Amino acid sequence: CLMFGLSLAELRGDGRSWAQVSARQWAAVRLCRELGLSKMHAGRLLNRDHATVINLLCRADGLYRDRTPRWREHHVTVHGKLPT
Repeated sequence: CLMFGLSLAELRGDGRSWAQVSARQWAAVRLCRELGLSKMHAGRLLNRDHATVINLLCRADGLYRDRTPRWREHHVTVHGKLPT
């Protein structure tokens, strides 16, 4: 939180400023990938649901619905097909 100039309350709050979203994304990556927490557990700690954590992780990977070849490859690998 301090790295982004935020309090824990601001990190877990409803705000959508660049600093808050970036801090949540950074925290989601650390919680899930470095500490091995589930997306549901990370969501509880961040006051978000697991779908938001998945979204934050995809954004961190540059895979967020930008329809790039990398996103398409990832989507096919995970879901077996592209969305219709």
